[in-house]
Amino acid sequence: MRKRSKNSTPKARALKLDEEVLDLRIQGYSYPKIAKHLGISVGGAYKSLNRALERLEKEVGETAREIIKQEIARIDEILPNAIERAKEGNDKAVNSVIKLMERRAKYLGLDEPDKLMINGGISVNVVDYGGKKKGK
Repeated sequence: MRKRSKNSTPKARALKLDEEVLDLRIQGYSYPKIAKHLGISVGGAYKSLNRALERLEKEVGETAREIIKQEIARIDEILPNAIERAKEGNDKAVNSVIKLMERRAKYLGLDEPDKLMINGGISVNVVDYGGKKKGK
């Protein structure tokens, strides 16, 4: 059973509870066992875990965005020299420029994602490399 501190704010108590629930869930406790262990309702355990996971997701997202910014900065630093070498006719530099630009566009979300949409009633023929039909 957890002890409540009279000196902490409701927000601080909620954060502490969320951490405790997450820790117990990681240890394999079920929601009913978490609730019993901490003296809260099963629904409270579920909500607390969701709050903890949302915070973690936000933190990870912010970290990922910072890493992407750093990667883009590295590309922006390398790209001008690679472009100059490519202009001089260096084939490896041309390939490097293309790869760097593709990676930069991907980081920035400039490329439209590939989509495959299949609706009912549409027949699709897939052709293998030998030119034979594989399916309908």
